[in-house]
Amino acid sequence: MSKLFSAGQRFSERYEVISFLDAGGMQEVYVARDHLLNRNVALKSPFTSSGAKRFKRSAVLAARINHPNVAKTLDYLYDEGVEILIEELVEGSNIESLLEREYLYFDPHLVAQFGHHFSKALMASHHVNVVHRDLKPSNIIAEVKDGSYTFKVTDFGIARLVEQQLDDAVYNNESLGTAGSSTIVGALPYMAPEMIETPKLTDKPVDIWAFGAILYRLLTGEYPFGTGLSAVPRIYAAKIPDKPQLIDQFIQYRALGNEIWDIAVKCMSKAPLDRPTAPTLVEWFSNLSFDIQPRIIANISSWRPKGHAWGFLNAGMDDYFFHQDSFYGAPNLIKVGRRVSCCFHAGGGNGRAHPILPLRPTSSDQ
Repeated sequence: MSKLFSAGQRFSERYEVISFLDAGGMQEVYVARDHLLNRNVALKSPFTSSGAKRFKRSAVLAARINHPNVAKTLDYLYDEGVEILIEELVEGSNIESLLEREYLYFDPHLVAQFGHHFSKALMASHHVNVVHRDLKPSNIIAEVKDGSYTFKVTDFGIARLVEQQLDDAVYNNESLGTAGSSTIVGALPYMAPEMIETPKLTDKPVDIWAFGAILYRLLTGEYPFGTGLSAVPRIYAAKIPDKPQLIDQFIQYRALGNEIWDIAVKCMSKAPLDRPTAPTLVEWFSNLSFDIQPRIIANISSWRPKGHAWGFLNAGMDDYFFHQDSFYGAPNLIKVGRRVSCCFHAGGGNGRAHPILPLRPTSSDQ
């Protein structure tokens, strides 16, 4: 697919395209240089003219939100016949790509940290009456600095464009699968029942539902209702799947995992008015007790499954003791050489690792 812009291209004599970054179902994203303020920014532009019609209005909506867990809208311009949105460049990977490349799922401590940040972003947007309508892991960036995670919601600027695609599908009597391109298909697992049935009448509760579906995905590695068109009847019925065994399997994680599970289930109540509000979610996540220590990537260097079931992790010059109870995953995933993400706590002799999250094996691990 040919790209909209090329490196070196300038707009308004201020923004210079450096490199292509990403493409979604409705827009392309580039890294650009703001020569006026000497900083890198994200430069976004819609694929189609129909998308361009709503791009400016969406940018105005997004600019209302000012919060550290929301990527900032910085500028909007019309130049060389194209609509361009300038946004804060968040250094990191979106959660969808992390789940595909690195993580099988998140441990409850990392899910709680995500929920704490994400609920605050929702509260900020809902406070100024901006409803995202397209919340999904690919629209959330995990920014990691010195092992500490900050989660930021992006693409508030195209929220209304998703509604336009749904409107077009209804107008043309098309199914979601044929009308929605990758944007609609990717959003389906996180859509509230009313978003599918009457998208024009949706409001803040659709974002709350999406939050619950994302929590489920992070905590279990699975979609609550499946993917593609087969998910539609299950979403509409709003029958929450049984609680996965993973949540209750490990005593060290059971209490926190169940608290998050209960929040996710409440968010996915079928009746919109039965769902919690964003301020309530902020309160619930603020009351959780979870580990926010910086995380490191380590390898399992030794493992003794018999007896007390313990081993060591290695990260560079350091070794960390761990017990099987701190490992958030099936025992058969504990193998020498496996990469893990973990926090560590100082102690006598070697420090102790907890929580420990298994990562996907790389080609060199297999």
